[in-house]
Amino acid sequence: MIGTLPGEVSVLLADLVRDNSPVGADKTIVVGYSQGHVGYLLRPEDWMLGGYEPSVTFWGPLEAEYIGEQ
Repeated sequence: MIGTLPGEVSVLLADLVRDNSPVGADKTIVVGYSQGHVGYLLRPEDWMLGGYEPSVTFWGPLEAEYIGEQ
């Protein structure tokens, strides 16, 4: 299975997508920068660390969580 996400995918988010995959993590490929671009896709743990990446994330700390779960 190929999971596509519209932005730069962090390791934690890729792990979330793979763990929730219906075919198993070992058979799931996560592709970023596909179907648009919303910026950095950070899970709340990454977002709270601060720095440059969260400052350019438009929707806040739950944006990537929501996209990854969809």
